[in-house]
This record gives sequence, structure tokens and C-alpha cells, in this order.
Amino acid sequence: MDDLSIYILAGGKSRRMGQDKGLIDLLGKPMIKHMLDRVSKLNLPIKIVAHHDQYKQFGFPVIKDLIPEKGPLGGLYTSLCDAVSKFVLLMSCDMPFLSLEVIKALIAQKKDNSIIISELHNNILPFPGIYPANLRQIIHLHLQNERLKFQQFILSTAHLKINLDEEYQNQPEIFQNINSPQDKEKATAWRDNRLKKN
Repeated sequence: MDDLSIYILAGGKSRRMGQDKGLIDLLGKPMIKHMLDRVSKLNLPIKIVAHHDQYKQFGFPVIKDLIPEKGPLGGLYTSLCDAVSKFVLLMSCDMPFLSLEVIKALIAQKKDNSIIISELHNNILPFPGIYPANLRQIIHLHLQNERLKFQQFILSTAHLKINLDEEYQNQPEIFQNINSPQDKEKATAWRDNRLKKN
């Protein structure tokens, strides 16, 4: 997997959370730390795309968006421009329970010139996703023309979808996005329920 590097997006405005969501305490540690601890096991280069220097505390390089205010698609562009690998595994800091099994399933399908993303209930999930570095120019064109909708970009580009409905049925919590205080409360309740069962 030496042709793959990991970039974690943590540069969102977090309007629903009310503060930088990657840094909020979730079950005893910053939310992004859950993701970092997990993907570190893959032994791949990791960088964080963020605007706050506080992310440097985790010991990984932090880079800022090359073109600010362009949302996740701008984060992908920044990642692909920075990467020296042929592919980028793009992740979001707000999926702290995502399993290594799901990530490895995407990596296993990696092939030239195709985006590899997951599909859940007939909806595509941009994160986590495998993105070829040769998409830089076309993404730059999208950004210049303010075509910023990530899913539309994927649908207009060669891609492969990995269906994860069965994984969701077995472990729905691994796909949970933590975007608001209510989501954080749900995550805490899920953890408490799991501890009671064990």
C-alpha cells in the first residue's frame, strides 16, 4: 500500500456543533483522536487538513486548504495536491467509530483512475473514499466554477461503489456522524448501552 496516503478533513465550520468538532471531547478524548488511533494501525502516511494549529498536538502534519471556503471538495483538492502517492484515502474526522474492516474493504478495491467509495441505502458516502491523484485538474476546474457538491462530482467521474448495507445492519454505529451536541449524546448512550451488554 505504498501508493496510498491518508488525509483526514477537520477544517469544517462545525456550525451545528458550535465549536470545532474534531477537537470536542468524545468518550474521553478529542473526536479526531478516535480516527487517528484507528488508521495509525494501517502504517500509512497520515496528514490532517485543518485551519487550527491545535491539531498539531496529535503529532501528525497539519496542512491548510490551498483554496479556502470550498468545503470538502476543496479539502480533497488540497490533499491530492499535497500527496506524493498515487492515491489518497480521504476521511472525515466526524466518523469516530468507523471500523478498520470497512476501510480495508475500500483499499482492497483500489485500481487505476477510479474513485472507490461506499454505498449505504442507495446513497454514496464520499468518506471514507479512495481518490486517484490524477483528479487534481478536474477538481480545480470544479472549484473555479463553484461546482462544490461532492456527490455530484463523484457521479460525474469514474467510480466504484462498495455496498455496505450488511455492515450497517450488523453495526450501525460505525457509520454515525457526530455533527451536533445531539449526535454526541447518542454516541455516549450507545457506548453506555454496549458496556451494559458486555
